[in-house]
Amino acid sequence: MRKSRKKFFIPILVIVLLAVSVYGFLVYWDNHGMITKVDSIEEVAEYGATDFFPTDYQDYNNVHFVKNNRFHLIFESESITMKITDPEKFESLKADIARKYGENDFFGNEPFEYKSTVFRAVTDGKLGYPKQIGFVGISESEKTIYYLWFYDFDLDSIGDMEDFVIKNFNQTI
Repeated sequence: MRKSRKKFFIPILVIVLLAVSVYGFLVYWDNHGMITKVDSIEEVAEYGATDFFPTDYQDYNNVHFVKNNRFHLIFESESITMKITDPEKFESLKADIARKYGENDFFGNEPFEYKSTVFRAVTDGKLGYPKQIGFVGISESEKTIYYLWFYDFDLDSIGDMEDFVIKNFNQTI
């Protein structure tokens, strides 16, 4: 009788350890993702992201792209951050944003602040909310403009915009 218990104990222990490992892996990737530096917008041309970002980004002195892929069981989400820090052209960048989006192309016209940057969600007609959404952020103190873009084909709702940005972009802002 004792020998048959050992026969079952070892496979059950292996199965439990595998299940815990897979669960830990999934939780880690859901919370952290895989962050990669991107050199140009062309590298992130999937899902219409290039339509959201400014096309003249090469004209600015300090531009950084960061891409974060997060894996959730059977699907993935993608977030891309473009950070432009160019104090000499900061005011013209802000004017370009005002011209492009005005007051009507923002969800609810409700800005929110995160890490000294005021963000607004963009309702560009080319973006398929909520599966695709973009945010524009302006930091007066750092003279920085952020463009945040998110895609998740399985997303059905977003909820609070500030919480959404913190969850999906906190590692790249």
